[in-house]
Amino acid sequence: MLSRHHFGLFGCAVAVALLTLTGCSNSTDPAASSGSAAATDSATVAPDRPTADAAAAAADATSESSGSTGAQPSDEPTKNDFLAAAQRGVIVADSSPSKDDAPPFVSTPDNPGPKEPLFSDPPAPEPGVDRAWREKWVTNFEKAKAIALAEKKDILMNFTGSDWCGWCIRLGREVFQHAEFADYAQKNFVLLELDFPRGFELEESLQKQNDALQAQFAVEGFPSILLTDAQGRAYAQTGYQAGGPNLYIEHLETLKGFRETRDAAFAEAEKLAGAEKAKKLDEGLAALQPSLMFASYPETVDQIIALDADGSAGLKKKYESARAEFQFSQRMQAIVAQANETGDWDAVLADLDKVITDYAAFDELVVQAQMLQLQVLRIAKRADDLIKVADQLLADKSLEREMRLQVYVNKLRTLDEADRTEEALPVIDAMLTDFADQTELRINLLMTKARFLARLGQKDAAKATIQKVRESADPSMLSQIDEYEKDILAESEKPAAESSK
Repeated sequence: MLSRHHFGLFGCAVAVALLTLTGCSNSTDPAASSGSAAATDSATVAPDRPTADAAAAAADATSESSGSTGAQPSDEPTKNDFLAAAQRGVIVADSSPSKDDAPPFVSTPDNPGPKEPLFSDPPAPEPGVDRAWREKWVTNFEKAKAIALAEKKDILMNFTGSDWCGWCIRLGREVFQHAEFADYAQKNFVLLELDFPRGFELEESLQKQNDALQAQFAVEGFPSILLTDAQGRAYAQTGYQAGGPNLYIEHLETLKGFRETRDAAFAEAEKLAGAEKAKKLDEGLAALQPSLMFASYPETVDQIIALDADGSAGLKKKYESARAEFQFSQRMQAIVAQANETGDWDAVLADLDKVITDYAAFDELVVQAQMLQLQVLRIAKRADDLIKVADQLLADKSLEREMRLQVYVNKLRTLDEADRTEEALPVIDAMLTDFADQTELRINLLMTKARFLARLGQKDAAKATIQKVRESADPSMLSQIDEYEKDILAESEKPAAESSK
């Protein structure tokens, strides 16, 4: 949380309520409302100082009003959650209170899903239900592959939170424990359970295996059901589906069709060479869900790139870019984990520098890494380094508008926190030029500029700036603007009065 004076234009009864610098907070920092220890890690701007929060709040509001579905400009990052927006999030069930059965039926530890009876507290017995169904699932991946190879079956991997995940428990109750599913699975799959319980601990080797598979397949929510061949190459991913065992079986049969398409294309590819073989391999991968490509088929990707070495088929560039994005994401995830675990900002920044060097040929990835640099540099309080990175980003005229606004806000806040007010004024002027069409943002920026000018003793300039606000504001807000003007001008007199005593 950057400050208790972080306000938004939406959700307040009157937009210029933020001019009073009190009330109507719209901070998105979970630590701000939870009172967690993370909240104490955040720097807080003293309330008697002019701040850049009004502009930051308007930045948040501008992003909200633009309809962007990406990450919103965040409050000051903390040690524990500074890169939440950069991490790959999990879309959970509809947050509206009316339904708990809206797709996509994904549970996370913070959002466990619907409340269901635990396996230790099952409902009354039903005909055709096997209460001991979990005991029939394999838990060792290598064993599952050996059985699948010997019996010519595929593997159904169930990533689950057996004692807390509502959708997992519902899937077990509605599908897995029924005789129809058991009969179908017996003929088609080796069943592999990969559990992530919260109320008890697995043996260490099993936990390491499950963690490794979760990382390999980028599983972010539970239940995640993966279908793989006997080699462990995933060809489909799904989760909870309503309707009971028979409908779920139909769903799995549809997913098995992905493998049939893959296998047919791969078989045809073996008869070809060069770019034609690359095209057929590409056809096989295109039948699969994109998220599975690098988890299960890195060798196939390498082969396609090598076969289309001259780029004549257009596949070399396609797969090199996709592979770079995947590897970049993996490295960024590792950096995030390191940062949250150790708080060693020097090491984090060194790793980011290396990432930027390694992916210099991919402009969009470099920008993502630089945006993370800004977050880390603010925590480390390295104002000069942050300003250098911010200026590099702002020099790129192709930088997306939402991202550009975030860079400006980071730079403005950093200069304010470092008491470099004179340097902050040109930043505000640049924002006013770049976002001249955003009325709410313009008002907030002008008010911030007026306060900065008053802080520097430039009262006439501050008054002139507030007059510009009056020209843009609704008439109903004029009395509040007058009060704000009195407030900042009175603050500008305090140092002189105190020094004369």
